[in-house]
Amino acid sequence: MLLDPYLSLLRASRSRGLVAASVVGRLPLGMMTLAVVLLVRSTTGSFTVAGVAAAGYAIGAGAASPLLGRLVDRVGQRPVLATAAAGGAFLLLALVGCTAARAPAALLVVLATAAGALTPPLSACIRALWPGLVRSPQEAEVAYALDAVIIEVVYFFGPLLVAGTVLLASPAAAVVLAAMLTAAGALWFANSAPSRAWRPQPRDGQHQGALGAVGMRVIVVELLVWATTFGVLEVAVPAFATAHGSPATAGVLLAGVSVGSTAGGLWYGARSWRRPVAERHLLALGVFVVGLAPLTLARTPGQMLPLMVVAGLGLAPVVITAYRLVPLLAPRGRLTEATAWVELSLAIGIGAGAGVTGRVVDTLGVRWALAGAVAVALLALAVAAAGQRSLTPPAGSGYP
Repeated sequence: MLLDPYLSLLRASRSRGLVAASVVGRLPLGMMTLAVVLLVRSTTGSFTVAGVAAAGYAIGAGAASPLLGRLVDRVGQRPVLATAAAGGAFLLLALVGCTAARAPAALLVVLATAAGALTPPLSACIRALWPGLVRSPQEAEVAYALDAVIIEVVYFFGPLLVAGTVLLASPAAAVVLAAMLTAAGALWFANSAPSRAWRPQPRDGQHQGALGAVGMRVIVVELLVWATTFGVLEVAVPAFATAHGSPATAGVLLAGVSVGSTAGGLWYGARSWRRPVAERHLLALGVFVVGLAPLTLARTPGQMLPLMVVAGLGLAPVVITAYRLVPLLAPRGRLTEATAWVELSLAIGIGAGAGVTGRVVDTLGVRWALAGAVAVALLALAVAAAGQRSLTPPAGSGYP
């Protein structure tokens, strides 16, 4: 069965509690943007301030992630996760209090940004643990596939949890819930046996950090370009739905990508692979480009929905193979930092794509924006192909 490899992994390794803790701690990733927007808007009456506060949270989280990753590689996971969990929760509660007290907008933005900067680096930490928990190349593929599927689930259910909390209580309650889940998940994770046992490795003496390896620079640039595609879709798809008189369908259309990605990730992780991971990464990028191209042909939301599902099929395999490469390419002793750089590149790419697409839609139209998404995905494929030799791990570096 499709799920058998995942169930086998959870039974055979010490990862069950670890995975559960990471789900709880990362669920707010899908909640926080919407929760902060609704909280700040509810008292300031301004979507502008709300949007800037939410952007501040995202920017803080992205900018601080490599620094937290480097700190984990120096002192270990437990102290960093515990400190970030406590500090981040405190700042989010302070944001709720200051919003209720109608504090100046600048203070709200500062608090949101600071809270984002103290987001516990759970994703980087669990991805740094996987190489020591799996026993074979196939288990490694299953582990990274499971992690990719978890992220899709988080971003699917997170907004629904916010909506339900706001409906039953208030936007403030949604932010408090997100803060508590983040802290609880991070502390649970930090106290799991694999996290407690993890120790920083001796460093290789390079002063450039995780990006001292050429392969890491290639994959970070490639993924930054690739992630721009999703920033484009986050603006172009709502514009498409609005142009067809049904703006509410935008959420359904975007959810179609998550459905396709989840299916693609489950299928990928359940297979046994013989090709080297660098070749699989390039192949996954090609599948993604092919699946994305038909979006430009859609004329109605009904036509767009199945195409969005198809477009998502290659998403998780790209992410899985990218994170699979990181422990093979990162300089010794810098794995958590390297993983955090990948996460930062994805965040920057999404933000950049969203930032420019509105202008493209207003001046050239939705179809040109969708064509731009395909072009950007092709550029990412070209970057990966040009750097293929650098993405091939050296002999003896680990699993193929």
